[in-house]
Amino acid sequence: MKVKMNPYVIIAIVSSMLFGFVTIVQKKTTGIDSVSFAMISLGTSFLSIFIYWLIFSPVKTMNMNGLTYSALAGIISGFAYLFFILALRMCKVSTVVIINSFSAVIAVILASVLIHEKLSVTQIAGVILGTSGVILVSL
Repeated sequence: MKVKMNPYVIIAIVSSMLFGFVTIVQKKTTGIDSVSFAMISLGTSFLSIFIYWLIFSPVKTMNMNGLTYSALAGIISGFAYLFFILALRMCKVSTVVIINSFSAVIAVILASVLIHEKLSVTQIAGVILGTSGVILVSL
C-alpha cells in the first residue's frame, strides 16, 4: 500500500527542522547584542527571500490589502523574533521553545475568534493539552 503525503506536510516538516536548527544558532551566538542580532538576522532573511522571490516566483501579485497585512505581519514578527532572542539569552532553549510553542494554541484560538474557523473536538482537546503542557513546563 502506497501512502501519499501532502506537499504541505513535507514543507511544514522542513520549516520545523529549519526553525529548530536556527534556534540553536541563536542560542550559541555571542559577541553581539540581541537587537543587533535580530536586525542582522531579519535583514539577511529579507535578502534571502527577496532573491528567492525574484528567481522562483513567476507571479508577483500585490494590492493595498496585501501590502497592509504583510507590513503588519512583519512588524509583529519582528517584535516576536526579538522577544524570542531576548528570552533565549535569559533561559534554556528547552524552556523557551516549549513556552513559545504556545503560539500554536494562540493562533488556533485567534483563528476561531477572529476569522471564525470552526474547531473540532480534537482541536479543542489539543488546545487544552497544549495549554496544560506550557503551564507545566513554565513552573
